[in-house]
Amino acid sequence: MDKIVIPQTDQILVNGLSLIGGHVQVDIVRSLFDTKMAGLLDGAGGASCHLCTASDEEIKSIDWVRSGFPINRLISDAWQLFDDVNEDDFLKLPSKQRLGITHKSTSDINIIAASPLHAYLCVFRWYMLLIYHLDAGHKVWSPSNDKVNASMRRIRAILLEKCSFSVDIPSSQGGTSTTRNIARDCFLDKRDFLKWATSSINLSDKPLLEKIQTNLSVVLRLVNSGNLINCSKMEELCKETYEYILVQFPWANITPSLHKLLSHSFKIIGEYNNGRGLQNLSEECSEACNKFVRRYRENLARKTSFCDNVRDILVRLLCCSDPLLVQNRFTSTKTRNSSANDTNSLQDILYNSIVLENDN
Repeated sequence: MDKIVIPQTDQILVNGLSLIGGHVQVDIVRSLFDTKMAGLLDGAGGASCHLCTASDEEIKSIDWVRSGFPINRLISDAWQLFDDVNEDDFLKLPSKQRLGITHKSTSDINIIAASPLHAYLCVFRWYMLLIYHLDAGHKVWSPSNDKVNASMRRIRAILLEKCSFSVDIPSSQGGTSTTRNIARDCFLDKRDFLKWATSSINLSDKPLLEKIQTNLSVVLRLVNSGNLINCSKMEELCKETYEYILVQFPWANITPSLHKLLSHSFKIIGEYNNGRGLQNLSEECSEACNKFVRRYRENLARKTSFCDNVRDILVRLLCCSDPLLVQNRFTSTKTRNSSANDTNSLQDILYNSIVLENDN
């Protein structure tokens, strides 16, 4: 695929680009990938995180949370591990010793996958599972438990009836009915989401869920924005939220998406995106193209070979991505979203205290 899309990648990295205004050096960072695709490319399919080498035990350690998780998973290190040991012998080693690597990396470029869109979906899924477990009174993380499933079905029905939110309902096209807009509105507590979702939960647990919801909502809004952000304050909020979850719900699982959001998002913003939110790195556009890719691949691309098929798909995608058309679509969408933005004051105060420059 790299030979089709970027045939001169190595030359660009070494020699840079000559433009009208002068010569620039280029550094390519892969970011528009979800966690599954990143795992396929970097070979770390069994890792707890594809950005750091922390183990399952370490990502649930308060000491590690306070000291921070460095982004230290490098493609060069993964290649070196395979060079030192025979591949068959290497895969027989314990997962912790081989840092979660399951196969040799197919990429020679470091992958810093931010995944702002999937962060909304996956973190909201984790938050709903936490609610289901508390509602069922089952404080052992097991999403397939009968009591947890019964609570899920009941809460799902309540949210659909009272809030018109179709949450976690399996879709015939794969995945669930939960969309980014639904996840965002629920985190913003629109239509009294938290009131109805926690209607049968112990009163002592409701303030805990409300605090987690508020903090996660603010962090997700920062990540999905294009604003200039105070990364130090965002780091404090992320670490506070991470530690709060570990203290109040030590039995809850820390998923890779939640860990990446609370441990690495502020570093990606500060070190890789000039201190701005990751709106420009969102995979939302590529996800929206899935239906077009399927249509083009089936009806409007050559079937003579895989390379010909992919070339035709890319040509058609380029034809429908004229900069003027994209700009007009983006402007109208941004205007519509900003006019419909209705958030509660507590989240706004916390959000605005971290944003240095608001472009919206």
